[in-house]
This record gives sequence, structure tokens and C-alpha cells, in this order.
Amino acid sequence: MEGTPKIKVFMCVLPFSGHYIPLLRIADALEATGRFAVRIASSSFEIPKMSRQYPKLSMIPLEDPNQALVERILEQTELPFIYYKDVWTEQLHRCLTENRPDVVVVDAFSSAAMELAHQLHIPMVINCPCSA
Repeated sequence: MEGTPKIKVFMCVLPFSGHYIPLLRIADALEATGRFAVRIASSSFEIPKMSRQYPKLSMIPLEDPNQALVERILEQTELPFIYYKDVWTEQLHRCLTENRPDVVVVDAFSSAAMELAHQLHIPMVINCPCSA
């Protein structure tokens, strides 16, 4: 496999453990094959915690402009998803255009990343973290 280019995977992960833990596990498994180069984008507030759990994974911190507002919004139900779409769209667009991945992997609530992958014609895989 030496000399074969790795498949570039970009993951956008919302900063909620029920959303990021499944995608981090997928990222770790992909990286372990040696055939994928995975980059994970998430909240700058959660990246340190994610990096401690998975130190070998490449993390991209996305800025959250107001920590107090984030904490208040996280107490709501659907508002966090709207908030992250608004504050991350531009940052994600920059990430996706500067280092265009071969595939984008998102969870079902990462609407900014889903819309951008569609607009930029990048194949996408959607993970749906839900309990049954």
C-alpha cells in the first residue's frame, strides 16, 4: 500500500458526546487501516477532550464566538443545531475548499457541513446517532 494516496476524509462533529463519540470511533478505525487520512472539525471547547480520548487523530478547532451563549444554548433542545449552522458555515467552507476531501462524514444534525458538501459536490456519508 506504500505510495498509494490516502483517501481524505473530513468529519464535522457537533460538540455533544452522543454525537462525537460514534464519529471518533469511526475515525479511529479508518485511520487504523492506514488507507485514510481523517481530519475532524468540532468546537474549540470540545477539541481538547476529544484529543485526549483520541490523540492520534487530526483535529480542527472551529471557533465558538461566545462561550456563555454556547452554554445557555446547549440547555435548549433544537437551538444548538441552528446555532452551530450559523457560526460554523463560513469556517467549514474554508476547511472544505482549502483542503478538499474525498468524502465528508457528518452526523445527522451537522446541517452546515451537509449543505456545503452538497454545494461543493463532495460525496457525503451521514451517521445517525440515535438510540433505539
